[in-house]
Amino acid sequence: MLNLYIIGNGFDLDLGLKTSYSDFIESGEFKELIKPASDCSFAKYLNEKYRGNYKWMDIESELKIFINNIYDKNGASFKQEFNLLKKSLREYLNRVTTNEKINYDSNAARICNKILTDLKNNIEVRVVNFNYTNILPYVVKKINSDNGSRRVETEKIIYFNPHGEIKNEIVFGIEDGALLDNKKDFLYLTKGADSSHVNSDWHQSYLIANEIIIFGHSLGDSDYDSFDPLFGHLVTTRDTKKTLKLYFLESDADFYNERLDKYTLSGLTKLSINHVILRNPKF
Repeated sequence: MLNLYIIGNGFDLDLGLKTSYSDFIESGEFKELIKPASDCSFAKYLNEKYRGNYKWMDIESELKIFINNIYDKNGASFKQEFNLLKKSLREYLNRVTTNEKINYDSNAARICNKILTDLKNNIEVRVVNFNYTNILPYVVKKINSDNGSRRVETEKIIYFNPHGEIKNEIVFGIEDGALLDNKKDFLYLTKGADSSHVNSDWHQSYLIANEIIIFGHSLGDSDYDSFDPLFGHLVTTRDTKKTLKLYFLESDADFYNERLDKYTLSGLTKLSINHVILRNPKF
């Protein structure tokens, strides 16, 4: 038996870490990018557009808008500031995830407890971590170390990091096909063009998984190419009934259903016929 966990930034946020794009653009690292002497036009565009109203934003979606509709130079001229933006993001995330207090009474921590319970019950666990941070393995090991005689072998967990990790390189950018025809010299901005974008291995996992748990991932357009094959498989395959557990904020229920409707090509009913779909089930 195999359970596959797919984790997004909502996991880190639920633990109390300030790892959202909104947090980043309020940081000192980002403020360096918008100083008058800075050449980072995209950072200045973000700052001007939101004018301090940073409650929620998707920098990758904004990048697509900026390149296709606003930036009037060629791709070669933008590459340097793009790499500078990625470097600043990595530096920020490294800083805010070092010695930060973690909320062990959160749903994210309960997910980690569920992972440990799976291991205890001899269920194979694989985790697809779309975050740049590597907090989940740390929390799993910390909870496990506090379990005394009930400890399990966390080394058995198989991890995938399709977006890379801040200690090495991160995959930051837009989805395939997002560029207008006259913007093809910006192809390096697409995630598929990044050599660090490792996707193939985890896509073999959901084919054999019994449970698929998605926690804290918005299923946004920038990751469409990663999730489209997953939901395409679930909608068209009835051979093995799977349980799909979806965790999201109740206030985002309508938005989440809209994302599922898009990924399933308006096949939400077909999805629920083929498999067991549970929205925010109890842990």
